Amino acid sequence: MTYVLKRYFEKYSLSSSRKIYALTFFRLFLVIIPVIIPFFESHGLGMKEIFQLQVVFGLTTALLEVPSGYLADMFGRKNAICVGTFICGLSFSFLTTAQGYWDLFFYEILVGISVSLISGADLSILYDSLVECRKTRKKAISNYMFSFSVSESLASVIGGFLVLKSFDLLLTVQAVVGWFPFLVALTLKEPVIERMSKGSHIENTKSVFKYIFKGDKSLLIIFSNNIIWGLATFIAVWTIQKHWQLSEVPLAWFGVIWAAYNITVGIVGKITPYLETKFGSEKLLYAIGILPIVGFLSLGWLQNYYGVLLGICFSVSRGLNSVLLKDAFNWRIPAKMRATANSIQSLVFRLGFAIVGPFVGIGLDQYGFKSTFTLLAAIYFGVFLYSMVPFIKAVKAKRINNDRYIEPSPVYEPQKQKSALL
Repeated sequence: MTYVLKRYFEKYSLSSSRKIYALTFFRLFLVIIPVIIPFFESHGLGMKEIFQLQVVFGLTTALLEVPSGYLADMFGRKNAICVGTFICGLSFSFLTTAQGYWDLFFYEILVGISVSLISGADLSILYDSLVECRKTRKKAISNYMFSFSVSESLASVIGGFLVLKSFDLLLTVQAVVGWFPFLVALTLKEPVIERMSKGSHIENTKSVFKYIFKGDKSLLIIFSNNIIWGLATFIAVWTIQKHWQLSEVPLAWFGVIWAAYNITVGIVGKITPYLETKFGSEKLLYAIGILPIVGFLSLGWLQNYYGVLLGICFSVSRGLNSVLLKDAFNWRIPAKMRATANSIQSLVFRLGFAIVGPFVGIGLDQYGFKSTFTLLAAIYFGVFLYSMVPFIKAVKAKRINNDRYIEPSPVYEPQKQKSALL
C-alpha cells in the first residue's frame, strides 16, 4: 500500500499545492482523536493529567517552533517536512505499545517535535507555489482547510467504529496510516525562493520578530486575534468529549459527531471567500468572536443533546478563522521568512494553551462544567470587547486594508468587496 501511494504521486506529478493537500489529509487522518479522552482515561488519567499531557505537547512544540521554522526557511521546507513526518510515523508506532502516564508523556514529546517541524513549512510551500493574487490565495487556503476537515471527519467515523472492536485495532490502523505523510513528503518539490542571509542567524530571527511585533500594526492585530480565538476552539477540542460523556452520548456516536463538527469546519472554510465577498469581513469577525462564547455557555449549562448540537458553534468559528485570519496573516509576510513567522504564531499559541490549559483542567475537576465554562464565556466576552471590536472597527474603516506586497489582481475587484481584510 505504501509503495503504491509513493508511486502514484511520482507517476502523476501532482502540483505542489495538491501534494500539500494530500499531505494535510493523511497527516490529519487521526482515527484516535474522536475517542482520545476515553483512551487516556482507560490508562487511568483524569482531566488534570490529560491537560498536563497537552501542556507537555504544547511546551515541546513551543520550544522547537521558532528554531524549526527558521531551519525550514534557511535550509528547505521539504527537508523539515520529511523529518517531521518521519517522527510522526514513529510516534504512532510507539503509541501501540504505550502503557500509562509516562509512556504517553514520551508520545506527546514525539508528536510535539513532529508538529513543530511541519508547522509553517507546509503552508509556506503552499503559498510559495501560488500566483500572488487574492482569488488564488483564498481558494488555496480554503482547499487546505477543506482537506484538513474532510480527513478528520472520515477518520472520526472510522475511529468510532474501530473502537467498538478494540483500542488495539484502532491504534494499529493509526500506526499504519501514520507513515503515509512521510511518503507524500518525499515527493514534494520546493519552489525556488529568496532566502535570508546565512551570515547572522540571530539577526535574521530578530528581524522576523521585529517585522511582526514592531512593523505594520494591522499585522499584529491579525496575529493576536488569530491566536486568541484559535485558543477558544482548541480548549473546546480538549473538553467537548467529556461533555458528551456527561450528556450520556453513546461511545459509538463519538466518531460520527466529531466528523460532523469537522466537516462543518471544512465547509465553512470552503465558503469563507464567498461569505467575505457577500457580507464583508467585519460580519465574519463578529461571528468568529461571538460563536465561541455561545459555545462555552452551551457546554456549561446544557449537558444534553442541545449542548452537543450547539458545540457546532466552535466549528463555524474555527472554519472562518482558519481561512480569513490565516490568509490575512500569511500574505503580509515575505516568502523568505514565512515559515519562521508561522512558527512564531504557533509558539505564542502553544504557550498560551500551556498557561490556560492546566487551569481549565483543574477547574473542570474541582468546580465542574457549569462554573468553569461560565467563567470562560465571561472572560472571552471581555476579550471580544477589548480585542475583536476595535479590530472590526478598523476593518470597517478600511484601515487594515494595506496591500504591502501584492497588487490587486485583475480577477479581484475591490469596489465589489465589502470591507475585505485583503
